[in-house]
Amino acid sequence: MFPLPAEALDGQRVLLIGLVRADPRNAYFVSGVASWSDQRLSVAYDPMVPSLKPLGTPLAWRGFDPCVLPDILLPKAWRRVEPLASGVAACVVSWLPDSVPSALVIGNAFFGVATNGATGEIFLMQGDPSSISMFSANPDLDPAT
Repeated sequence: MFPLPAEALDGQRVLLIGLVRADPRNAYFVSGVASWSDQRLSVAYDPMVPSLKPLGTPLAWRGFDPCVLPDILLPKAWRRVEPLASGVAACVVSWLPDSVPSALVIGNAFFGVATNGATGEIFLMQGDPSSISMFSANPDLDPAT
């Protein structure tokens, strides 16, 4: 079933995870309804702002299973994202042209990130939250906070 082609997301509630090239350490999270039109994906998440149009190609906009979110987000980030992810049909991670008004913004949210420059795909690496040391020098990795 997953990954879902971008066109299959049309009309579905999705969690869009956006990264901006100028500041890839910050991730922007919004939950909204996806639309597929003219070979483009967009996500309407706030009636006060225009729909988000992710960058890249349809291959980069495929939807992944929301069940893997706790495995790709650091525990501190997952606790903040979980309410937005409730009830979504799929998640999409993509580059965005700019920061996102009214989005949930989290710095250093992932275990790891890799990209494919040719397709614009972003790959979020899975990790084991129980393997994070409580003595980590990075407070974002501390599962207790």
